[in-house]
Amino acid sequence: MASAFPSMTQYGTNGLFPSQISTQNASENTSKRPPVAGEPEAVLGWMYATGTRIEQSDTLAAEWFAKSATQGFPPGEFALGYMLLSGRGIPKNEADAIGWLEKSSAHGLALADFLLGLMAADGVGMKQNEEEAVRRFRSAAGLGLAQAQGELGWMLTSGRGVPRDDAEALKYFYLAAAQGDAVAENNIGWAFAQGIGVNPNPQLAVEWYRKAAEKGNLRALNNLAWSYLGGEGVEKNFSEALRWYARAADLGDPHAQLQLGIMHNKGEGAVPNAALAFEWFQKSAEQGNAQAMLCVAECYSTGEGTPKNIDSATKWYQESARAGHDEAQYIVAKMFRDGDGLPPDPEAAVKWFRAAAEQNNDLAQRDLAEMLEKGIGCPRNEKDAVYWLQRATDRGNVDAMHRLGTKYELGLGVKVDIRTAIWHFQQAALKGDKRAQARFDALKKSTVTSTFDSTPFSLTPGR
Repeated sequence: MASAFPSMTQYGTNGLFPSQISTQNASENTSKRPPVAGEPEAVLGWMYATGTRIEQSDTLAAEWFAKSATQGFPPGEFALGYMLLSGRGIPKNEADAIGWLEKSSAHGLALADFLLGLMAADGVGMKQNEEEAVRRFRSAAGLGLAQAQGELGWMLTSGRGVPRDDAEALKYFYLAAAQGDAVAENNIGWAFAQGIGVNPNPQLAVEWYRKAAEKGNLRALNNLAWSYLGGEGVEKNFSEALRWYARAADLGDPHAQLQLGIMHNKGEGAVPNAALAFEWFQKSAEQGNAQAMLCVAECYSTGEGTPKNIDSATKWYQESARAGHDEAQYIVAKMFRDGDGLPPDPEAAVKWFRAAAEQNNDLAQRDLAEMLEKGIGCPRNEKDAVYWLQRATDRGNVDAMHRLGTKYELGLGVKVDIRTAIWHFQQAALKGDKRAQARFDALKKSTVTSTFDSTPFSLTPGR
């Protein structure tokens, strides 16, 4: 499920420009009074930045914002700081950006405090300081800025920079939502879904998700689609899930694009369409989604939805592995180990087995143990092999249970411990491993000191 709360990236490239410098608001203001110094220049900058009634140009926007800022117009100061921060139309300069945002904040523009709060929270252009972020958000929230009210609510419910207080967080979410803030509406939905500060209420969660989704909030679109997909707070409806994921996917959201691919591949909410599924997987993968990269690799490997192409499959398996997907890391490790699709490279195999094993991939943990016990691609280390077999066993890997039993039976990497060996053989046998069943039967017959059943021993294996 998509995460609930925002960071700096959730606010659009034009969404942070002060409303005072939009052509509509500016014309309303100046119809009642003469323009103040720097105001016309700021409005012209906004027109260039957004392409309103004029050809879009970030360079000219930055020039006009600079002319406004030097005249001390707070929205112009803010806009110039924003352009410097993002490198739009002017070389990126975070120090200068902070200087102009501080001036705008000192002149009372709530939006400047809000952006400085986001920067402090995320450590952008300054050392991360969550307490300072909360101070900035409180200042802007007190001036009635909806985005700041919502962000302050998030800090409160996550306990960042301030003691966690779900009740106060909800208060600020509601204040922002009352102004129509979609981020806050989604957060209220998330609070009802998770029982944060309120009793869990999936139906109310869906209502709030829908409000935010209808305004195009990506997280809400994903959350609403997920609700329909899983029947959380609403009757399960694949067609509705597909429709809401499609809206988010059309807005470029990689998670929604991945989910659309999965649903089209399975035929959930639509007739199965492998080619269309591949298209969505590819769109998501090209935006860096590791799971989508794996799906693209599988499509190329099997020829499902696209012509079979082993070279392309290998490329995408590696891309997914580098992006951190444990299944792809395991596959790449096997390719290097077996020389299947990649040149044999035991050291690279160990590297990728370890990467996947550290993410609790039990197959990788088992195979890394084998490389360690044989000294393939790494120094031989029975003790480390036992460690990874234990990790895989804890994840329910039956083969690892059998192998760990052998380690304790023979004293490989651990002291001989027949009771513990029998325990592991028994657990593997109960899951259908015939080799483990044979060892369990043999050891049970030769051991007369204990009666063995399916109850775990109280002792810790190896101690």
